[in-house]
Amino acid sequence: MELTAFWRFFYGSYKLTDEYIGNGIQTGLFLTEVDLISLIGYKRPGDQRRWLDRHGWAFEVRADGKNIVLTEEARGRMLTGKSTHRATEPNLDALRALV
Repeated sequence: MELTAFWRFFYGSYKLTDEYIGNGIQTGLFLTEVDLISLIGYKRPGDQRRWLDRHGWAFEVRADGKNIVLTEEARGRMLTGKSTHRATEPNLDALRALV
């Protein structure tokens, strides 16, 4: 597939294939870089992190500084508006209520 000059500029070095056009979120464990750009609207990882933090999405940062988001997180957010992220610390208020 040949990309126009505009799309080459817009997506930079990213290679688009038919699997990324019009099919929505992919089925892998993590969203692809193209999925993140499409979802968030930012290409730079720092801008993506700010958006993800501001909107309460669960994500991790890879060693190379790029962000990873579970496909399950994205689907849960888009379908229910709720994160699939579970707290890693105990709910102390629930424990206090038992005493």
